[in-house]
Amino acid sequence: MPQAMTTPASAAARSDSEALDRAALDALPTVASGLAVYYALLTIAHALLLPPGVREWMIPIAAASTLALLGLGSLLRSGRIPPHAAHAVSGAVALVALGNCVAHLVLVPEPRHTVNLFLVVVASGALLVSRRWFAVVSVAAVTAFVLVDLLVPQMQTDWLHYALALGAATVVGLLTLLVRRAAVLRNAVLARELQQRGAELELALGDAERELVNRSLAEAELRRSRAALEESEERHRAVVENALDAIVTCDEGGVVTEFNPSAERIFGQSRERALGLPLEALLIPPELRASHRAGFQRFLDTRRSDVLGRRLEMPALRADGSRFPVELAVTAVELAGGVGFIGFMRDVTEAAETRAALARERGVLQAMTAAQTAYIAGGDSREAFEKLLLQSVAVASCESAWLVELAARGVSGLDLVTRAALWAGGDGSSAAASAEEELERLRPHLVASASGRDPVRETLGPADELLVVPLRSSAEPIGLLVLRGRRPALDAQAESLLRSVAQTFASLLEATRSERRRRRAEASLRESEERYRALSDHTLDLVLEIERRGTVLFASPSASEILGVAPSDLFGRMLREIVHEEDRPLVAAALDETFRTPGRPVELTLRVLHAEGGVRWLETAGRNYRTASGNPRLVLTARDVTARKEIERRLAEARHAEASIGARIQEALLLGKPPRNVEGLEIATLGLASDVVAGDFFDFLRPSAKQLDVVVGDVMGKGIPAALIGAGTKSALLRVFAEASAAGGAPPGPAALVAAVHRELTPRLLDLESFVTLAYARIDLESRVLRLVDCGHTKPLHFVARLGACRVIEGSNLPVGILEREIHVETVVSFEPGDAFVFYSDGVTEAPGLDGDLFGAERLARVIETADGSEAGDVLDAVRGEVLEFTGSRDLADDLTCVVVRILDPEGDRVRGARCRRFSSDLEELEAIRAFVEEAVERGSAGAISEERVAKLVLAANEAVSNVMRHAYGGRKDGTIEIEVEADSKRARVRILDEGPPFSPCAPTLPQAELFAEGGYGLYIIHEAVDEVRYRRTDDERNCVTLVQRADDPLTARLPRSETAS
Repeated sequence: MPQAMTTPASAAARSDSEALDRAALDALPTVASGLAVYYALLTIAHALLLPPGVREWMIPIAAASTLALLGLGSLLRSGRIPPHAAHAVSGAVALVALGNCVAHLVLVPEPRHTVNLFLVVVASGALLVSRRWFAVVSVAAVTAFVLVDLLVPQMQTDWLHYALALGAATVVGLLTLLVRRAAVLRNAVLARELQQRGAELELALGDAERELVNRSLAEAELRRSRAALEESEERHRAVVENALDAIVTCDEGGVVTEFNPSAERIFGQSRERALGLPLEALLIPPELRASHRAGFQRFLDTRRSDVLGRRLEMPALRADGSRFPVELAVTAVELAGGVGFIGFMRDVTEAAETRAALARERGVLQAMTAAQTAYIAGGDSREAFEKLLLQSVAVASCESAWLVELAARGVSGLDLVTRAALWAGGDGSSAAASAEEELERLRPHLVASASGRDPVRETLGPADELLVVPLRSSAEPIGLLVLRGRRPALDAQAESLLRSVAQTFASLLEATRSERRRRRAEASLRESEERYRALSDHTLDLVLEIERRGTVLFASPSASEILGVAPSDLFGRMLREIVHEEDRPLVAAALDETFRTPGRPVELTLRVLHAEGGVRWLETAGRNYRTASGNPRLVLTARDVTARKEIERRLAEARHAEASIGARIQEALLLGKPPRNVEGLEIATLGLASDVVAGDFFDFLRPSAKQLDVVVGDVMGKGIPAALIGAGTKSALLRVFAEASAAGGAPPGPAALVAAVHRELTPRLLDLESFVTLAYARIDLESRVLRLVDCGHTKPLHFVARLGACRVIEGSNLPVGILEREIHVETVVSFEPGDAFVFYSDGVTEAPGLDGDLFGAERLARVIETADGSEAGDVLDAVRGEVLEFTGSRDLADDLTCVVVRILDPEGDRVRGARCRRFSSDLEELEAIRAFVEEAVERGSAGAISEERVAKLVLAANEAVSNVMRHAYGGRKDGTIEIEVEADSKRARVRILDEGPPFSPCAPTLPQAELFAEGGYGLYIIHEAVDEVRYRRTDDERNCVTLVQRADDPLTARLPRSETAS
């Protein structure tokens, strides 16, 4: 059954009925109060006038009626009785009146009481049938009758009495009915007006809420699209920028559109120069350009190609014009603006060279590309704008209207969205003037009003007025509504109406903008995702995306080839599961460090487990980023370098073998043995081989008993060829010297010997494109001169004992093997006993320090000056120690070659009281050792060294021997300690030799001393007590600690003390 419909008429009738009920209820308190007063007065009248028999009954009845009516009136005034109870209340009042009338009729039987009873019965009947107007008339009649009864209680004519009562009651009832009816009607009219306005307000609020919700949804969708776009772009940028291969993209015109950092490195081209250039002119050799153009055009015409999807090896051009082989993979990508091509290129120069020479390295470079074309799609809102513009024209009665959108560059950039042009006349004609020209003419007026908030009116002519209404979104101006027409039409009222229209324009314009931005963001997101997939799906390297805990979220298809598993099988697995167990701590630490710093790059070389068994080496690079929700992600690009690692291992073995061969060559052929027992000379040599075989060599020749020739040389280059050339040079020199010696007569001078070697070797060296630096020095003890021929070698140093300083000996000849004709010149230097000559290779002066500086000749001279008067071996120990400490490593980049020749003083170097004695490692021997050292120094120096300085030397020797006993021998008493004491008028020297394990003492400060003494101060005491402390490991594998104490000589006292240890 259909539900009953409530019509507006029935609703109004029901509203009127409820209003009449309320009116009747409002009148009842007054009626009840009037009757209460009447019965109160009636009680008093009965008490005074009625006879005693009647009075006892009437007074209680009248009093009870008074109290009942008073209570009823109070209840009505409290508002607790609803309107629909008006009939019941009226009946209660009527019952009170009816009761009094019955009492009067019974106790005071008069005709008027009979009429009263009749009226009350009529009123009660009206109440019983729920007729409100009867109720009001009846109650009013009773009230009037009571008033008449009170006013004329002595009237004898009952009919007049009844007529007056009926007339008064009727008049009063009608008046009451009319007044209440008018009030009810007025209230009903007001209620309908309020209801109508409320409905209008509710409808307006609903439209505003829907508009606000739609705008919020559009903005939220835009933010999501932007976040997704940023995440995709970040992921794409991370892959491209960290790709290890060159990625070059071009459009269907062959113009380069992308050039990643690896491409810049490989081709030597900057990205700024490469972008916009034709690909063939940039990278392709001239002989291949024609075939490239033909294949390119064939693909554009037929979509078929012999290159796409294949790996090719072909030559390419660098920026300097040089050619090199690349491995190329090309793929095509369909873009909104046409076809894009992605080229993955890897420089395989190293791989080609490696295959030609023991397959040294398999280098694979891959190119990645991404189509960088953005198709921006916007909604067609012209129809909606035109409708609103027509509405604006109608509201303002203007002739034309424009909607101007403010461009992103500011209010000065005004872009026309659409136009509606109408005449204000009644003929309905229209004019289509040029909107662009008109807007350009009005531009100064529009720019001035764009930044405001209120409409701007401006008079353009006698009957021409311009109204510009700014359109704003929040606080930002986004457009203008421009209206032009006759001046009377653009009044204040039109402006007020246009404000609401302008707000609608602003909302629609902002919604259109948001939709346009959303579509752009979606298009960019799709294109970015397509680029990312094209890169990851076609790259030859492995691309992994990893979350913070190490879970793999994405793996490129190359995982099948590199790891032997499908990419889908890697999803959700932990990265550590595929990493070799020895590399897992390294990977965990690197990931933890990377995720702590946003944007931090990571580079690792690690081992992974292949699904079919075995280990693969991967070289990885990547960078982390954050998703829209703030979660960190890491994109890793990994390359399989297993073949290269195997080649490196073989190379290391080959280098080791080469170094062993070179060391044997150097030991057997290049480094000569110094002659023993050369009277007047002390000789020491040092030859430390580097990791790479070099061509350093030295040797010694004896022209006569009083002469010694020292030859030091170096061959250009490294490796076994350099060592062989050095050996050949040395052999030629020895042969020339032997032939000259066999001829008899005076031995030839250094210049003649070097010239003969130069003539023999230079043609061969020129053929080999090599040369040899050479220093040939002859030391003549009889004439006390040194004759030097320097052929481009490092400059020897001459230590002058009387000055305590070094001088550089300069030579002027070029290396052997540079010029065929060369005149060799000798440099002559005189010397004195106590002097020393130091010959060295560039491995000493060019040794690199930790800060990148070179050791240098000046630092070498300071070391020699510090070791003033020391033995030749001690000088070499000091030089070696300083160089190794300076480089911070024992792995030398070049051979360390040095020769020290010291000129002995026949008198000063004759040791007085030189003594040597062996002791056991028992601590009880310390007293005997102290006595032995003290007695030997005093006897040898003949009192030249003060007692105080002798005591300090004895203390230092005691501390040194004590620590040898405790630490070198660990408290054993069966060890052997050899002590040598040499002393003269200048200095005393104590050597302590033991057979314990090697150590490297240094000169500590007081808080750090714990290397020698049990109490922690032994080494500190030793260094503070004597002038020099030196340590070296002897050829027979013994520790040798040398303590030097100088005499109280003013010259030697001011010389710097050496604390060098090596």
